[in-house]
Amino acid sequence: MTMHQVSDSDFAALEGVKDRRKDDAVILHIKDLQAATKELAAKMNYHHAIFREEVEKSVERVYVSAFPDGDPTGHRLHHELVIRREEERVKFWQEMRVAGAKWLGLGVLTFLAGAAWTQFLKGPHA
Repeated sequence: MTMHQVSDSDFAALEGVKDRRKDDAVILHIKDLQAATKELAAKMNYHHAIFREEVEKSVERVYVSAFPDGDPTGHRLHHELVIRREEERVKFWQEMRVAGAKWLGLGVLTFLAGAAWTQFLKGPHA
């Protein structure tokens, strides 16, 4: 063989080098993609944190503005007081109805007893 002639085995060896170079290019491309993905994930995490903070602030503003003077505890206590007063009012009127019925019954019995006593004192009418 002369210097300028290339054998089939030389071509096979060159093909192996070409394949490795292709593999190296693919690996470099994958590494670039991994780096870009990490960078994108970091940016997304950063923007997510900012968005979450803004949402939390908005919710806090709405929550505070929903109550008089921004006082949810005082608002809750006020409603508990109003509910307690209403329950006491209902209980009072229930007790008043029961007591009224008792006194009405006692009055009717007293009237009937008085009428019977009056008739008894008049004596028999025959």
